[in-house]
Amino acid sequence: MTRWLYLILGDVRRLRHDWVLLMSFASPLFLLIFVWVVLPWMEWGVQHVFHFSIRPHLDFIMSFLALVTPMTIGMLAGFLLLDDRDEGMLLVLAVTPMTKRGYLVYRLVLPVLLGFFFTGAFILLANLVQFDSARLLPSLLMLSLEAPLATLFLGAWAQNKVEGLAISKLMGLSFFGPVAVCFLPPQWQWAAWWLPTYWASAAFLSGLPAGQHFFVAHGMGFVIHGLWMWVAYRMFIRRVE
Repeated sequence: MTRWLYLILGDVRRLRHDWVLLMSFASPLFLLIFVWVVLPWMEWGVQHVFHFSIRPHLDFIMSFLALVTPMTIGMLAGFLLLDDRDEGMLLVLAVTPMTKRGYLVYRLVLPVLLGFFFTGAFILLANLVQFDSARLLPSLLMLSLEAPLATLFLGAWAQNKVEGLAISKLMGLSFFGPVAVCFLPPQWQWAAWWLPTYWASAAFLSGLPAGQHFFVAHGMGFVIHGLWMWVAYRMFIRRVE
């Protein structure tokens, strides 16, 4: 645990000197400001200009926004991982008690914990949807798995932070997941089954009072996330060894 503390302090120091990473870490706060301030004005404007209510679509909006925090935290951890790899820290850690594997555990587990806490806080404080509290925990765990997955994707496919920025933009395509869950006809949704975000959104929505297929969504979601993380992990290990 002491080794983790040293790494955490090092990450905090780096965040203080990088405003882009620091603002990324504050994404849950910006999301709350959007929900509390911007969304009510949007709802009023859409209602009066287009005579259309977005209230029936709050479930979709929340399933979309709930993905932002863990994915942002995962990308933040991914950029820190790229920095450490570029600076040769992984080679140094390989001959210390921390070891390279211990460092990777830290880099993947901490985003899960942060994603779980901040995403849960956002869902509760946003108060956009009614949630079955008994089903909230497994849904939060599913959402928080987006964080280490984003970290591994950046570490496995990006050679430096410039490539990491490009890949992070491509990862924005994964937000098609909640769109597919909510708007694709059932007979076409199989085309999005390979997306982890599809199952994260499906798991989240299945935890709502009107949700369905709770166990199927979570069971399939954990399997899909596990498969993608295994693939990305193997690719990352090949890159650093």
